[in-house]
Amino acid sequence: MQTNSPNVPKRAEPVHSRHVPRKRATDAARFDADVRSAPRVLVKFTGQWCAPCKALEPTLEAIVEERPAITVLELDADDCPDVAARFGVRVLPTLVLFADGVERTRIIGNQRKSAILAVIDEHG
Repeated sequence: MQTNSPNVPKRAEPVHSRHVPRKRATDAARFDADVRSAPRVLVKFTGQWCAPCKALEPTLEAIVEERPAITVLELDADDCPDVAARFGVRVLPTLVLFADGVERTRIIGNQRKSAILAVIDEHG
């Protein structure tokens, strides 16, 4: 039982993490436009059911904080199978880095932040 006594510490309020600022592509035309809309776009091919995709969220949050020039675009492979097939995505999550609308590289699976940043810095 909590009291208002000055000698009893209050419970800490839960800290809610920031969500990764992102765009969501809902079809092929939107995807193509969004990939061309920024100099560097990191596309996350995901699925609502994909636990590793959800586990990648804190990593993406940290990456966006360190590299604010990167736009994150999320595409649900189940909702847009044509786009996933066009890029040969067979494993979720798959991250595809675009620079000036051109695919530079991709990262398969849930990787460490340092590994993702190294790839971005090398190819972006």
